Amino acid sequence: MEKDKEEIEIEEGTSSLTKIIFAVIIVGVILTVFIPTTDYTCYRTISKTEMVSEPYQDTEVYFEKVPYSSSECNDISLGHNEKWDSSTICTDSNWLGTCQRYKKSCVLVINNLDNEKGGVFSLIGYGTDDNGAKLPEKEVSVYIQPQTSGRLGWYYYFAPNELVKCSYKSFIAGKKRVCKDVIKTKDERRTRSVTKYRDVEKTKDVQEKYKKTANWLWGSC
Repeated sequence: MEKDKEEIEIEEGTSSLTKIIFAVIIVGVILTVFIPTTDYTCYRTISKTEMVSEPYQDTEVYFEKVPYSSSECNDISLGHNEKWDSSTICTDSNWLGTCQRYKKSCVLVINNLDNEKGGVFSLIGYGTDDNGAKLPEKEVSVYIQPQTSGRLGWYYYFAPNELVKCSYKSFIAGKKRVCKDVIKTKDERRTRSVTKYRDVEKTKDVQEKYKKTANWLWGSC
C-alpha cells in the first residue's frame, strides 16, 4: 500500500508540472497574439568586401629634349672662274713649207678665287672634228693654290683639211670644308617618382540597418 502511495504522488507531481508548462505556453501564445507589436530599427555588424583605389609610388622613365653645342660641316666648291687658252701649231711641214700635221692644244685656265684654301680641279676633256664626231676623251686634273691659277690641258693631232673643237664635261671644282657652331637638341633619358593607383580588395566591418517587428514581451533588437 505504501508503494502505491509513492507512485500516486509521482504521477500527481508530473501532472502538475505538465499543467504548468501547458499554462505558460497558453499564456505566451495569448500574449504574442493579443499584445501590440512595434517596428524596431536595428543594427548589426557585417563584413563587407569591396575594391578600392590605393595609391603607390612608382618610377617612371621619360625623355627630355636638352640642348647641346655641335659643329655642322659642309663641303662646298671653291670659288673660281675659267677661260679657254687653246692654241693650234704646225708640227710637220713638207719641203715646200706646207704644214702636213697640226697639233690642237685644248687648255682651260682655272682661277682659284678662294683666299684660304687650295684644291684639286678636274674634268674630262674631249674634242669634236668638223663632222661633229667625238674625239678620244682624256681625264685631267690640277691642284691650284688659293688666289692663283692652274691649267687643265689635252691635245689632238689632225690633218690640214680637218678642224678640231675643244670641249669638256664632268667638271669638278676643288672643295673646302666649312664648319659652323650650332645648337642642337637630343633626347636624354630621365626618371621621376610618380604616384599611381591600383585597385585592391579590402574587407571592413560595417553597420547594417534592418527592421524587426516585436512586442514588449519578446524585447526589441
